[in-house]
Amino acid sequence: MLHCPYCGSFVKTDENFCVECGKALPPDIVERTPAPPGFNRWWILPISSFIILMVILASYYYFLNQQEDKAIDKFKLGEKYAIEENYSEAKTMFDQALAFKSSFPAAKQNKNLLLATEQVFNHLDQAEHYKLNSDYQEGLTHLQEAEKELENYNGDLVNRLLEKIIKKRNELKVAQINDSISANSDIESLKSLLWQAEGIQSKEAEEVANEIRARVISYFYSMANQYLQEKQFSLARETVEEGLHYASDSKKLSSLKTTIEKEKVAFETAQQQRIEQAIEAAEKDQEINEEDAVDLMEINYEIDEYGEFVVKGKIKSVATIPIYSISVIYDLINSDGEVVQTNEIFVYPDTLYPNEIGEFEYTHYDLKEPMKVEVQKIRWFFD
Repeated sequence: MLHCPYCGSFVKTDENFCVECGKALPPDIVERTPAPPGFNRWWILPISSFIILMVILASYYYFLNQQEDKAIDKFKLGEKYAIEENYSEAKTMFDQALAFKSSFPAAKQNKNLLLATEQVFNHLDQAEHYKLNSDYQEGLTHLQEAEKELENYNGDLVNRLLEKIIKKRNELKVAQINDSISANSDIESLKSLLWQAEGIQSKEAEEVANEIRARVISYFYSMANQYLQEKQFSLARETVEEGLHYASDSKKLSSLKTTIEKEKVAFETAQQQRIEQAIEAAEKDQEINEEDAVDLMEINYEIDEYGEFVVKGKIKSVATIPIYSISVIYDLINSDGEVVQTNEIFVYPDTLYPNEIGEFEYTHYDLKEPMKVEVQKIRWFFD
């Protein structure tokens, strides 16, 4: 495309004069080339505006970055205060973070979490109030509500709050179990309470479980011992095994189980005749046998904290060989001098070696008043 070299207007090949400026065009076509564009002062305005806009945008971007950095710093301080349970300062920091940057979702969420935290502590206080008034179900309801307050949150603060809720729930459950334990609790109630106590992870719950377990052991031991006296070996063994299900490490029940097995074997074999002969021999020479084989160290009774009549004592083997299946036969005598009941109880451990000490204990659940205890006979066996 050809242009006038003087004004830059478009010209044709066959034209000799520029129709715009009227000057004669160079005869050489090559000289009719495009002229360099002239300077247009109207371009200054948009360029200047663009430059100013860029400066403003850059400044605003820098300002936003500064604000965001300050918001993040306040946010981190808020998290630190929250972990330290300084919730008032934490809330202030989150408010300042939002002042620097209103669109700060994490700061908004943590501020809302602090509001939920206030509700959690209110529920914890209510739970403690109801625990002191023995209204455990209402207290547990408040703890459930406290957990709901934290459903939409997570993190270290939430975990610490959940730990407080769990601890308070365990306290309520232990207190409830303690109130449920009474002197008249039957074995089924005790087993249920033991199961509940074992399901709570706390030192207090463990202590309560041990207390209940001791009562359960005492019950199964007394029942099994009664079956053993009646030669109902299967029932005695089943009773002991049921007791061991609740207290697998009970030496008292384990020893009685061994005694039951030995008594069963003796009853089912020819040893029964030897046992009867030994009993007859012991009856004929009771005083000598008592002095030569065992020494009754002590026997006494007590009314335990649950109102049960408990007979317990110790014997010492003065024999020169091991003796086993040792039992103590005693009478319970009332204040009128009448024999109310005769009982036989086996000593544990089952086998005593020379100079070893054995113990015996029996709980009479059907007696609620003091009785005089008189030992009538002690029997034992040896190979």
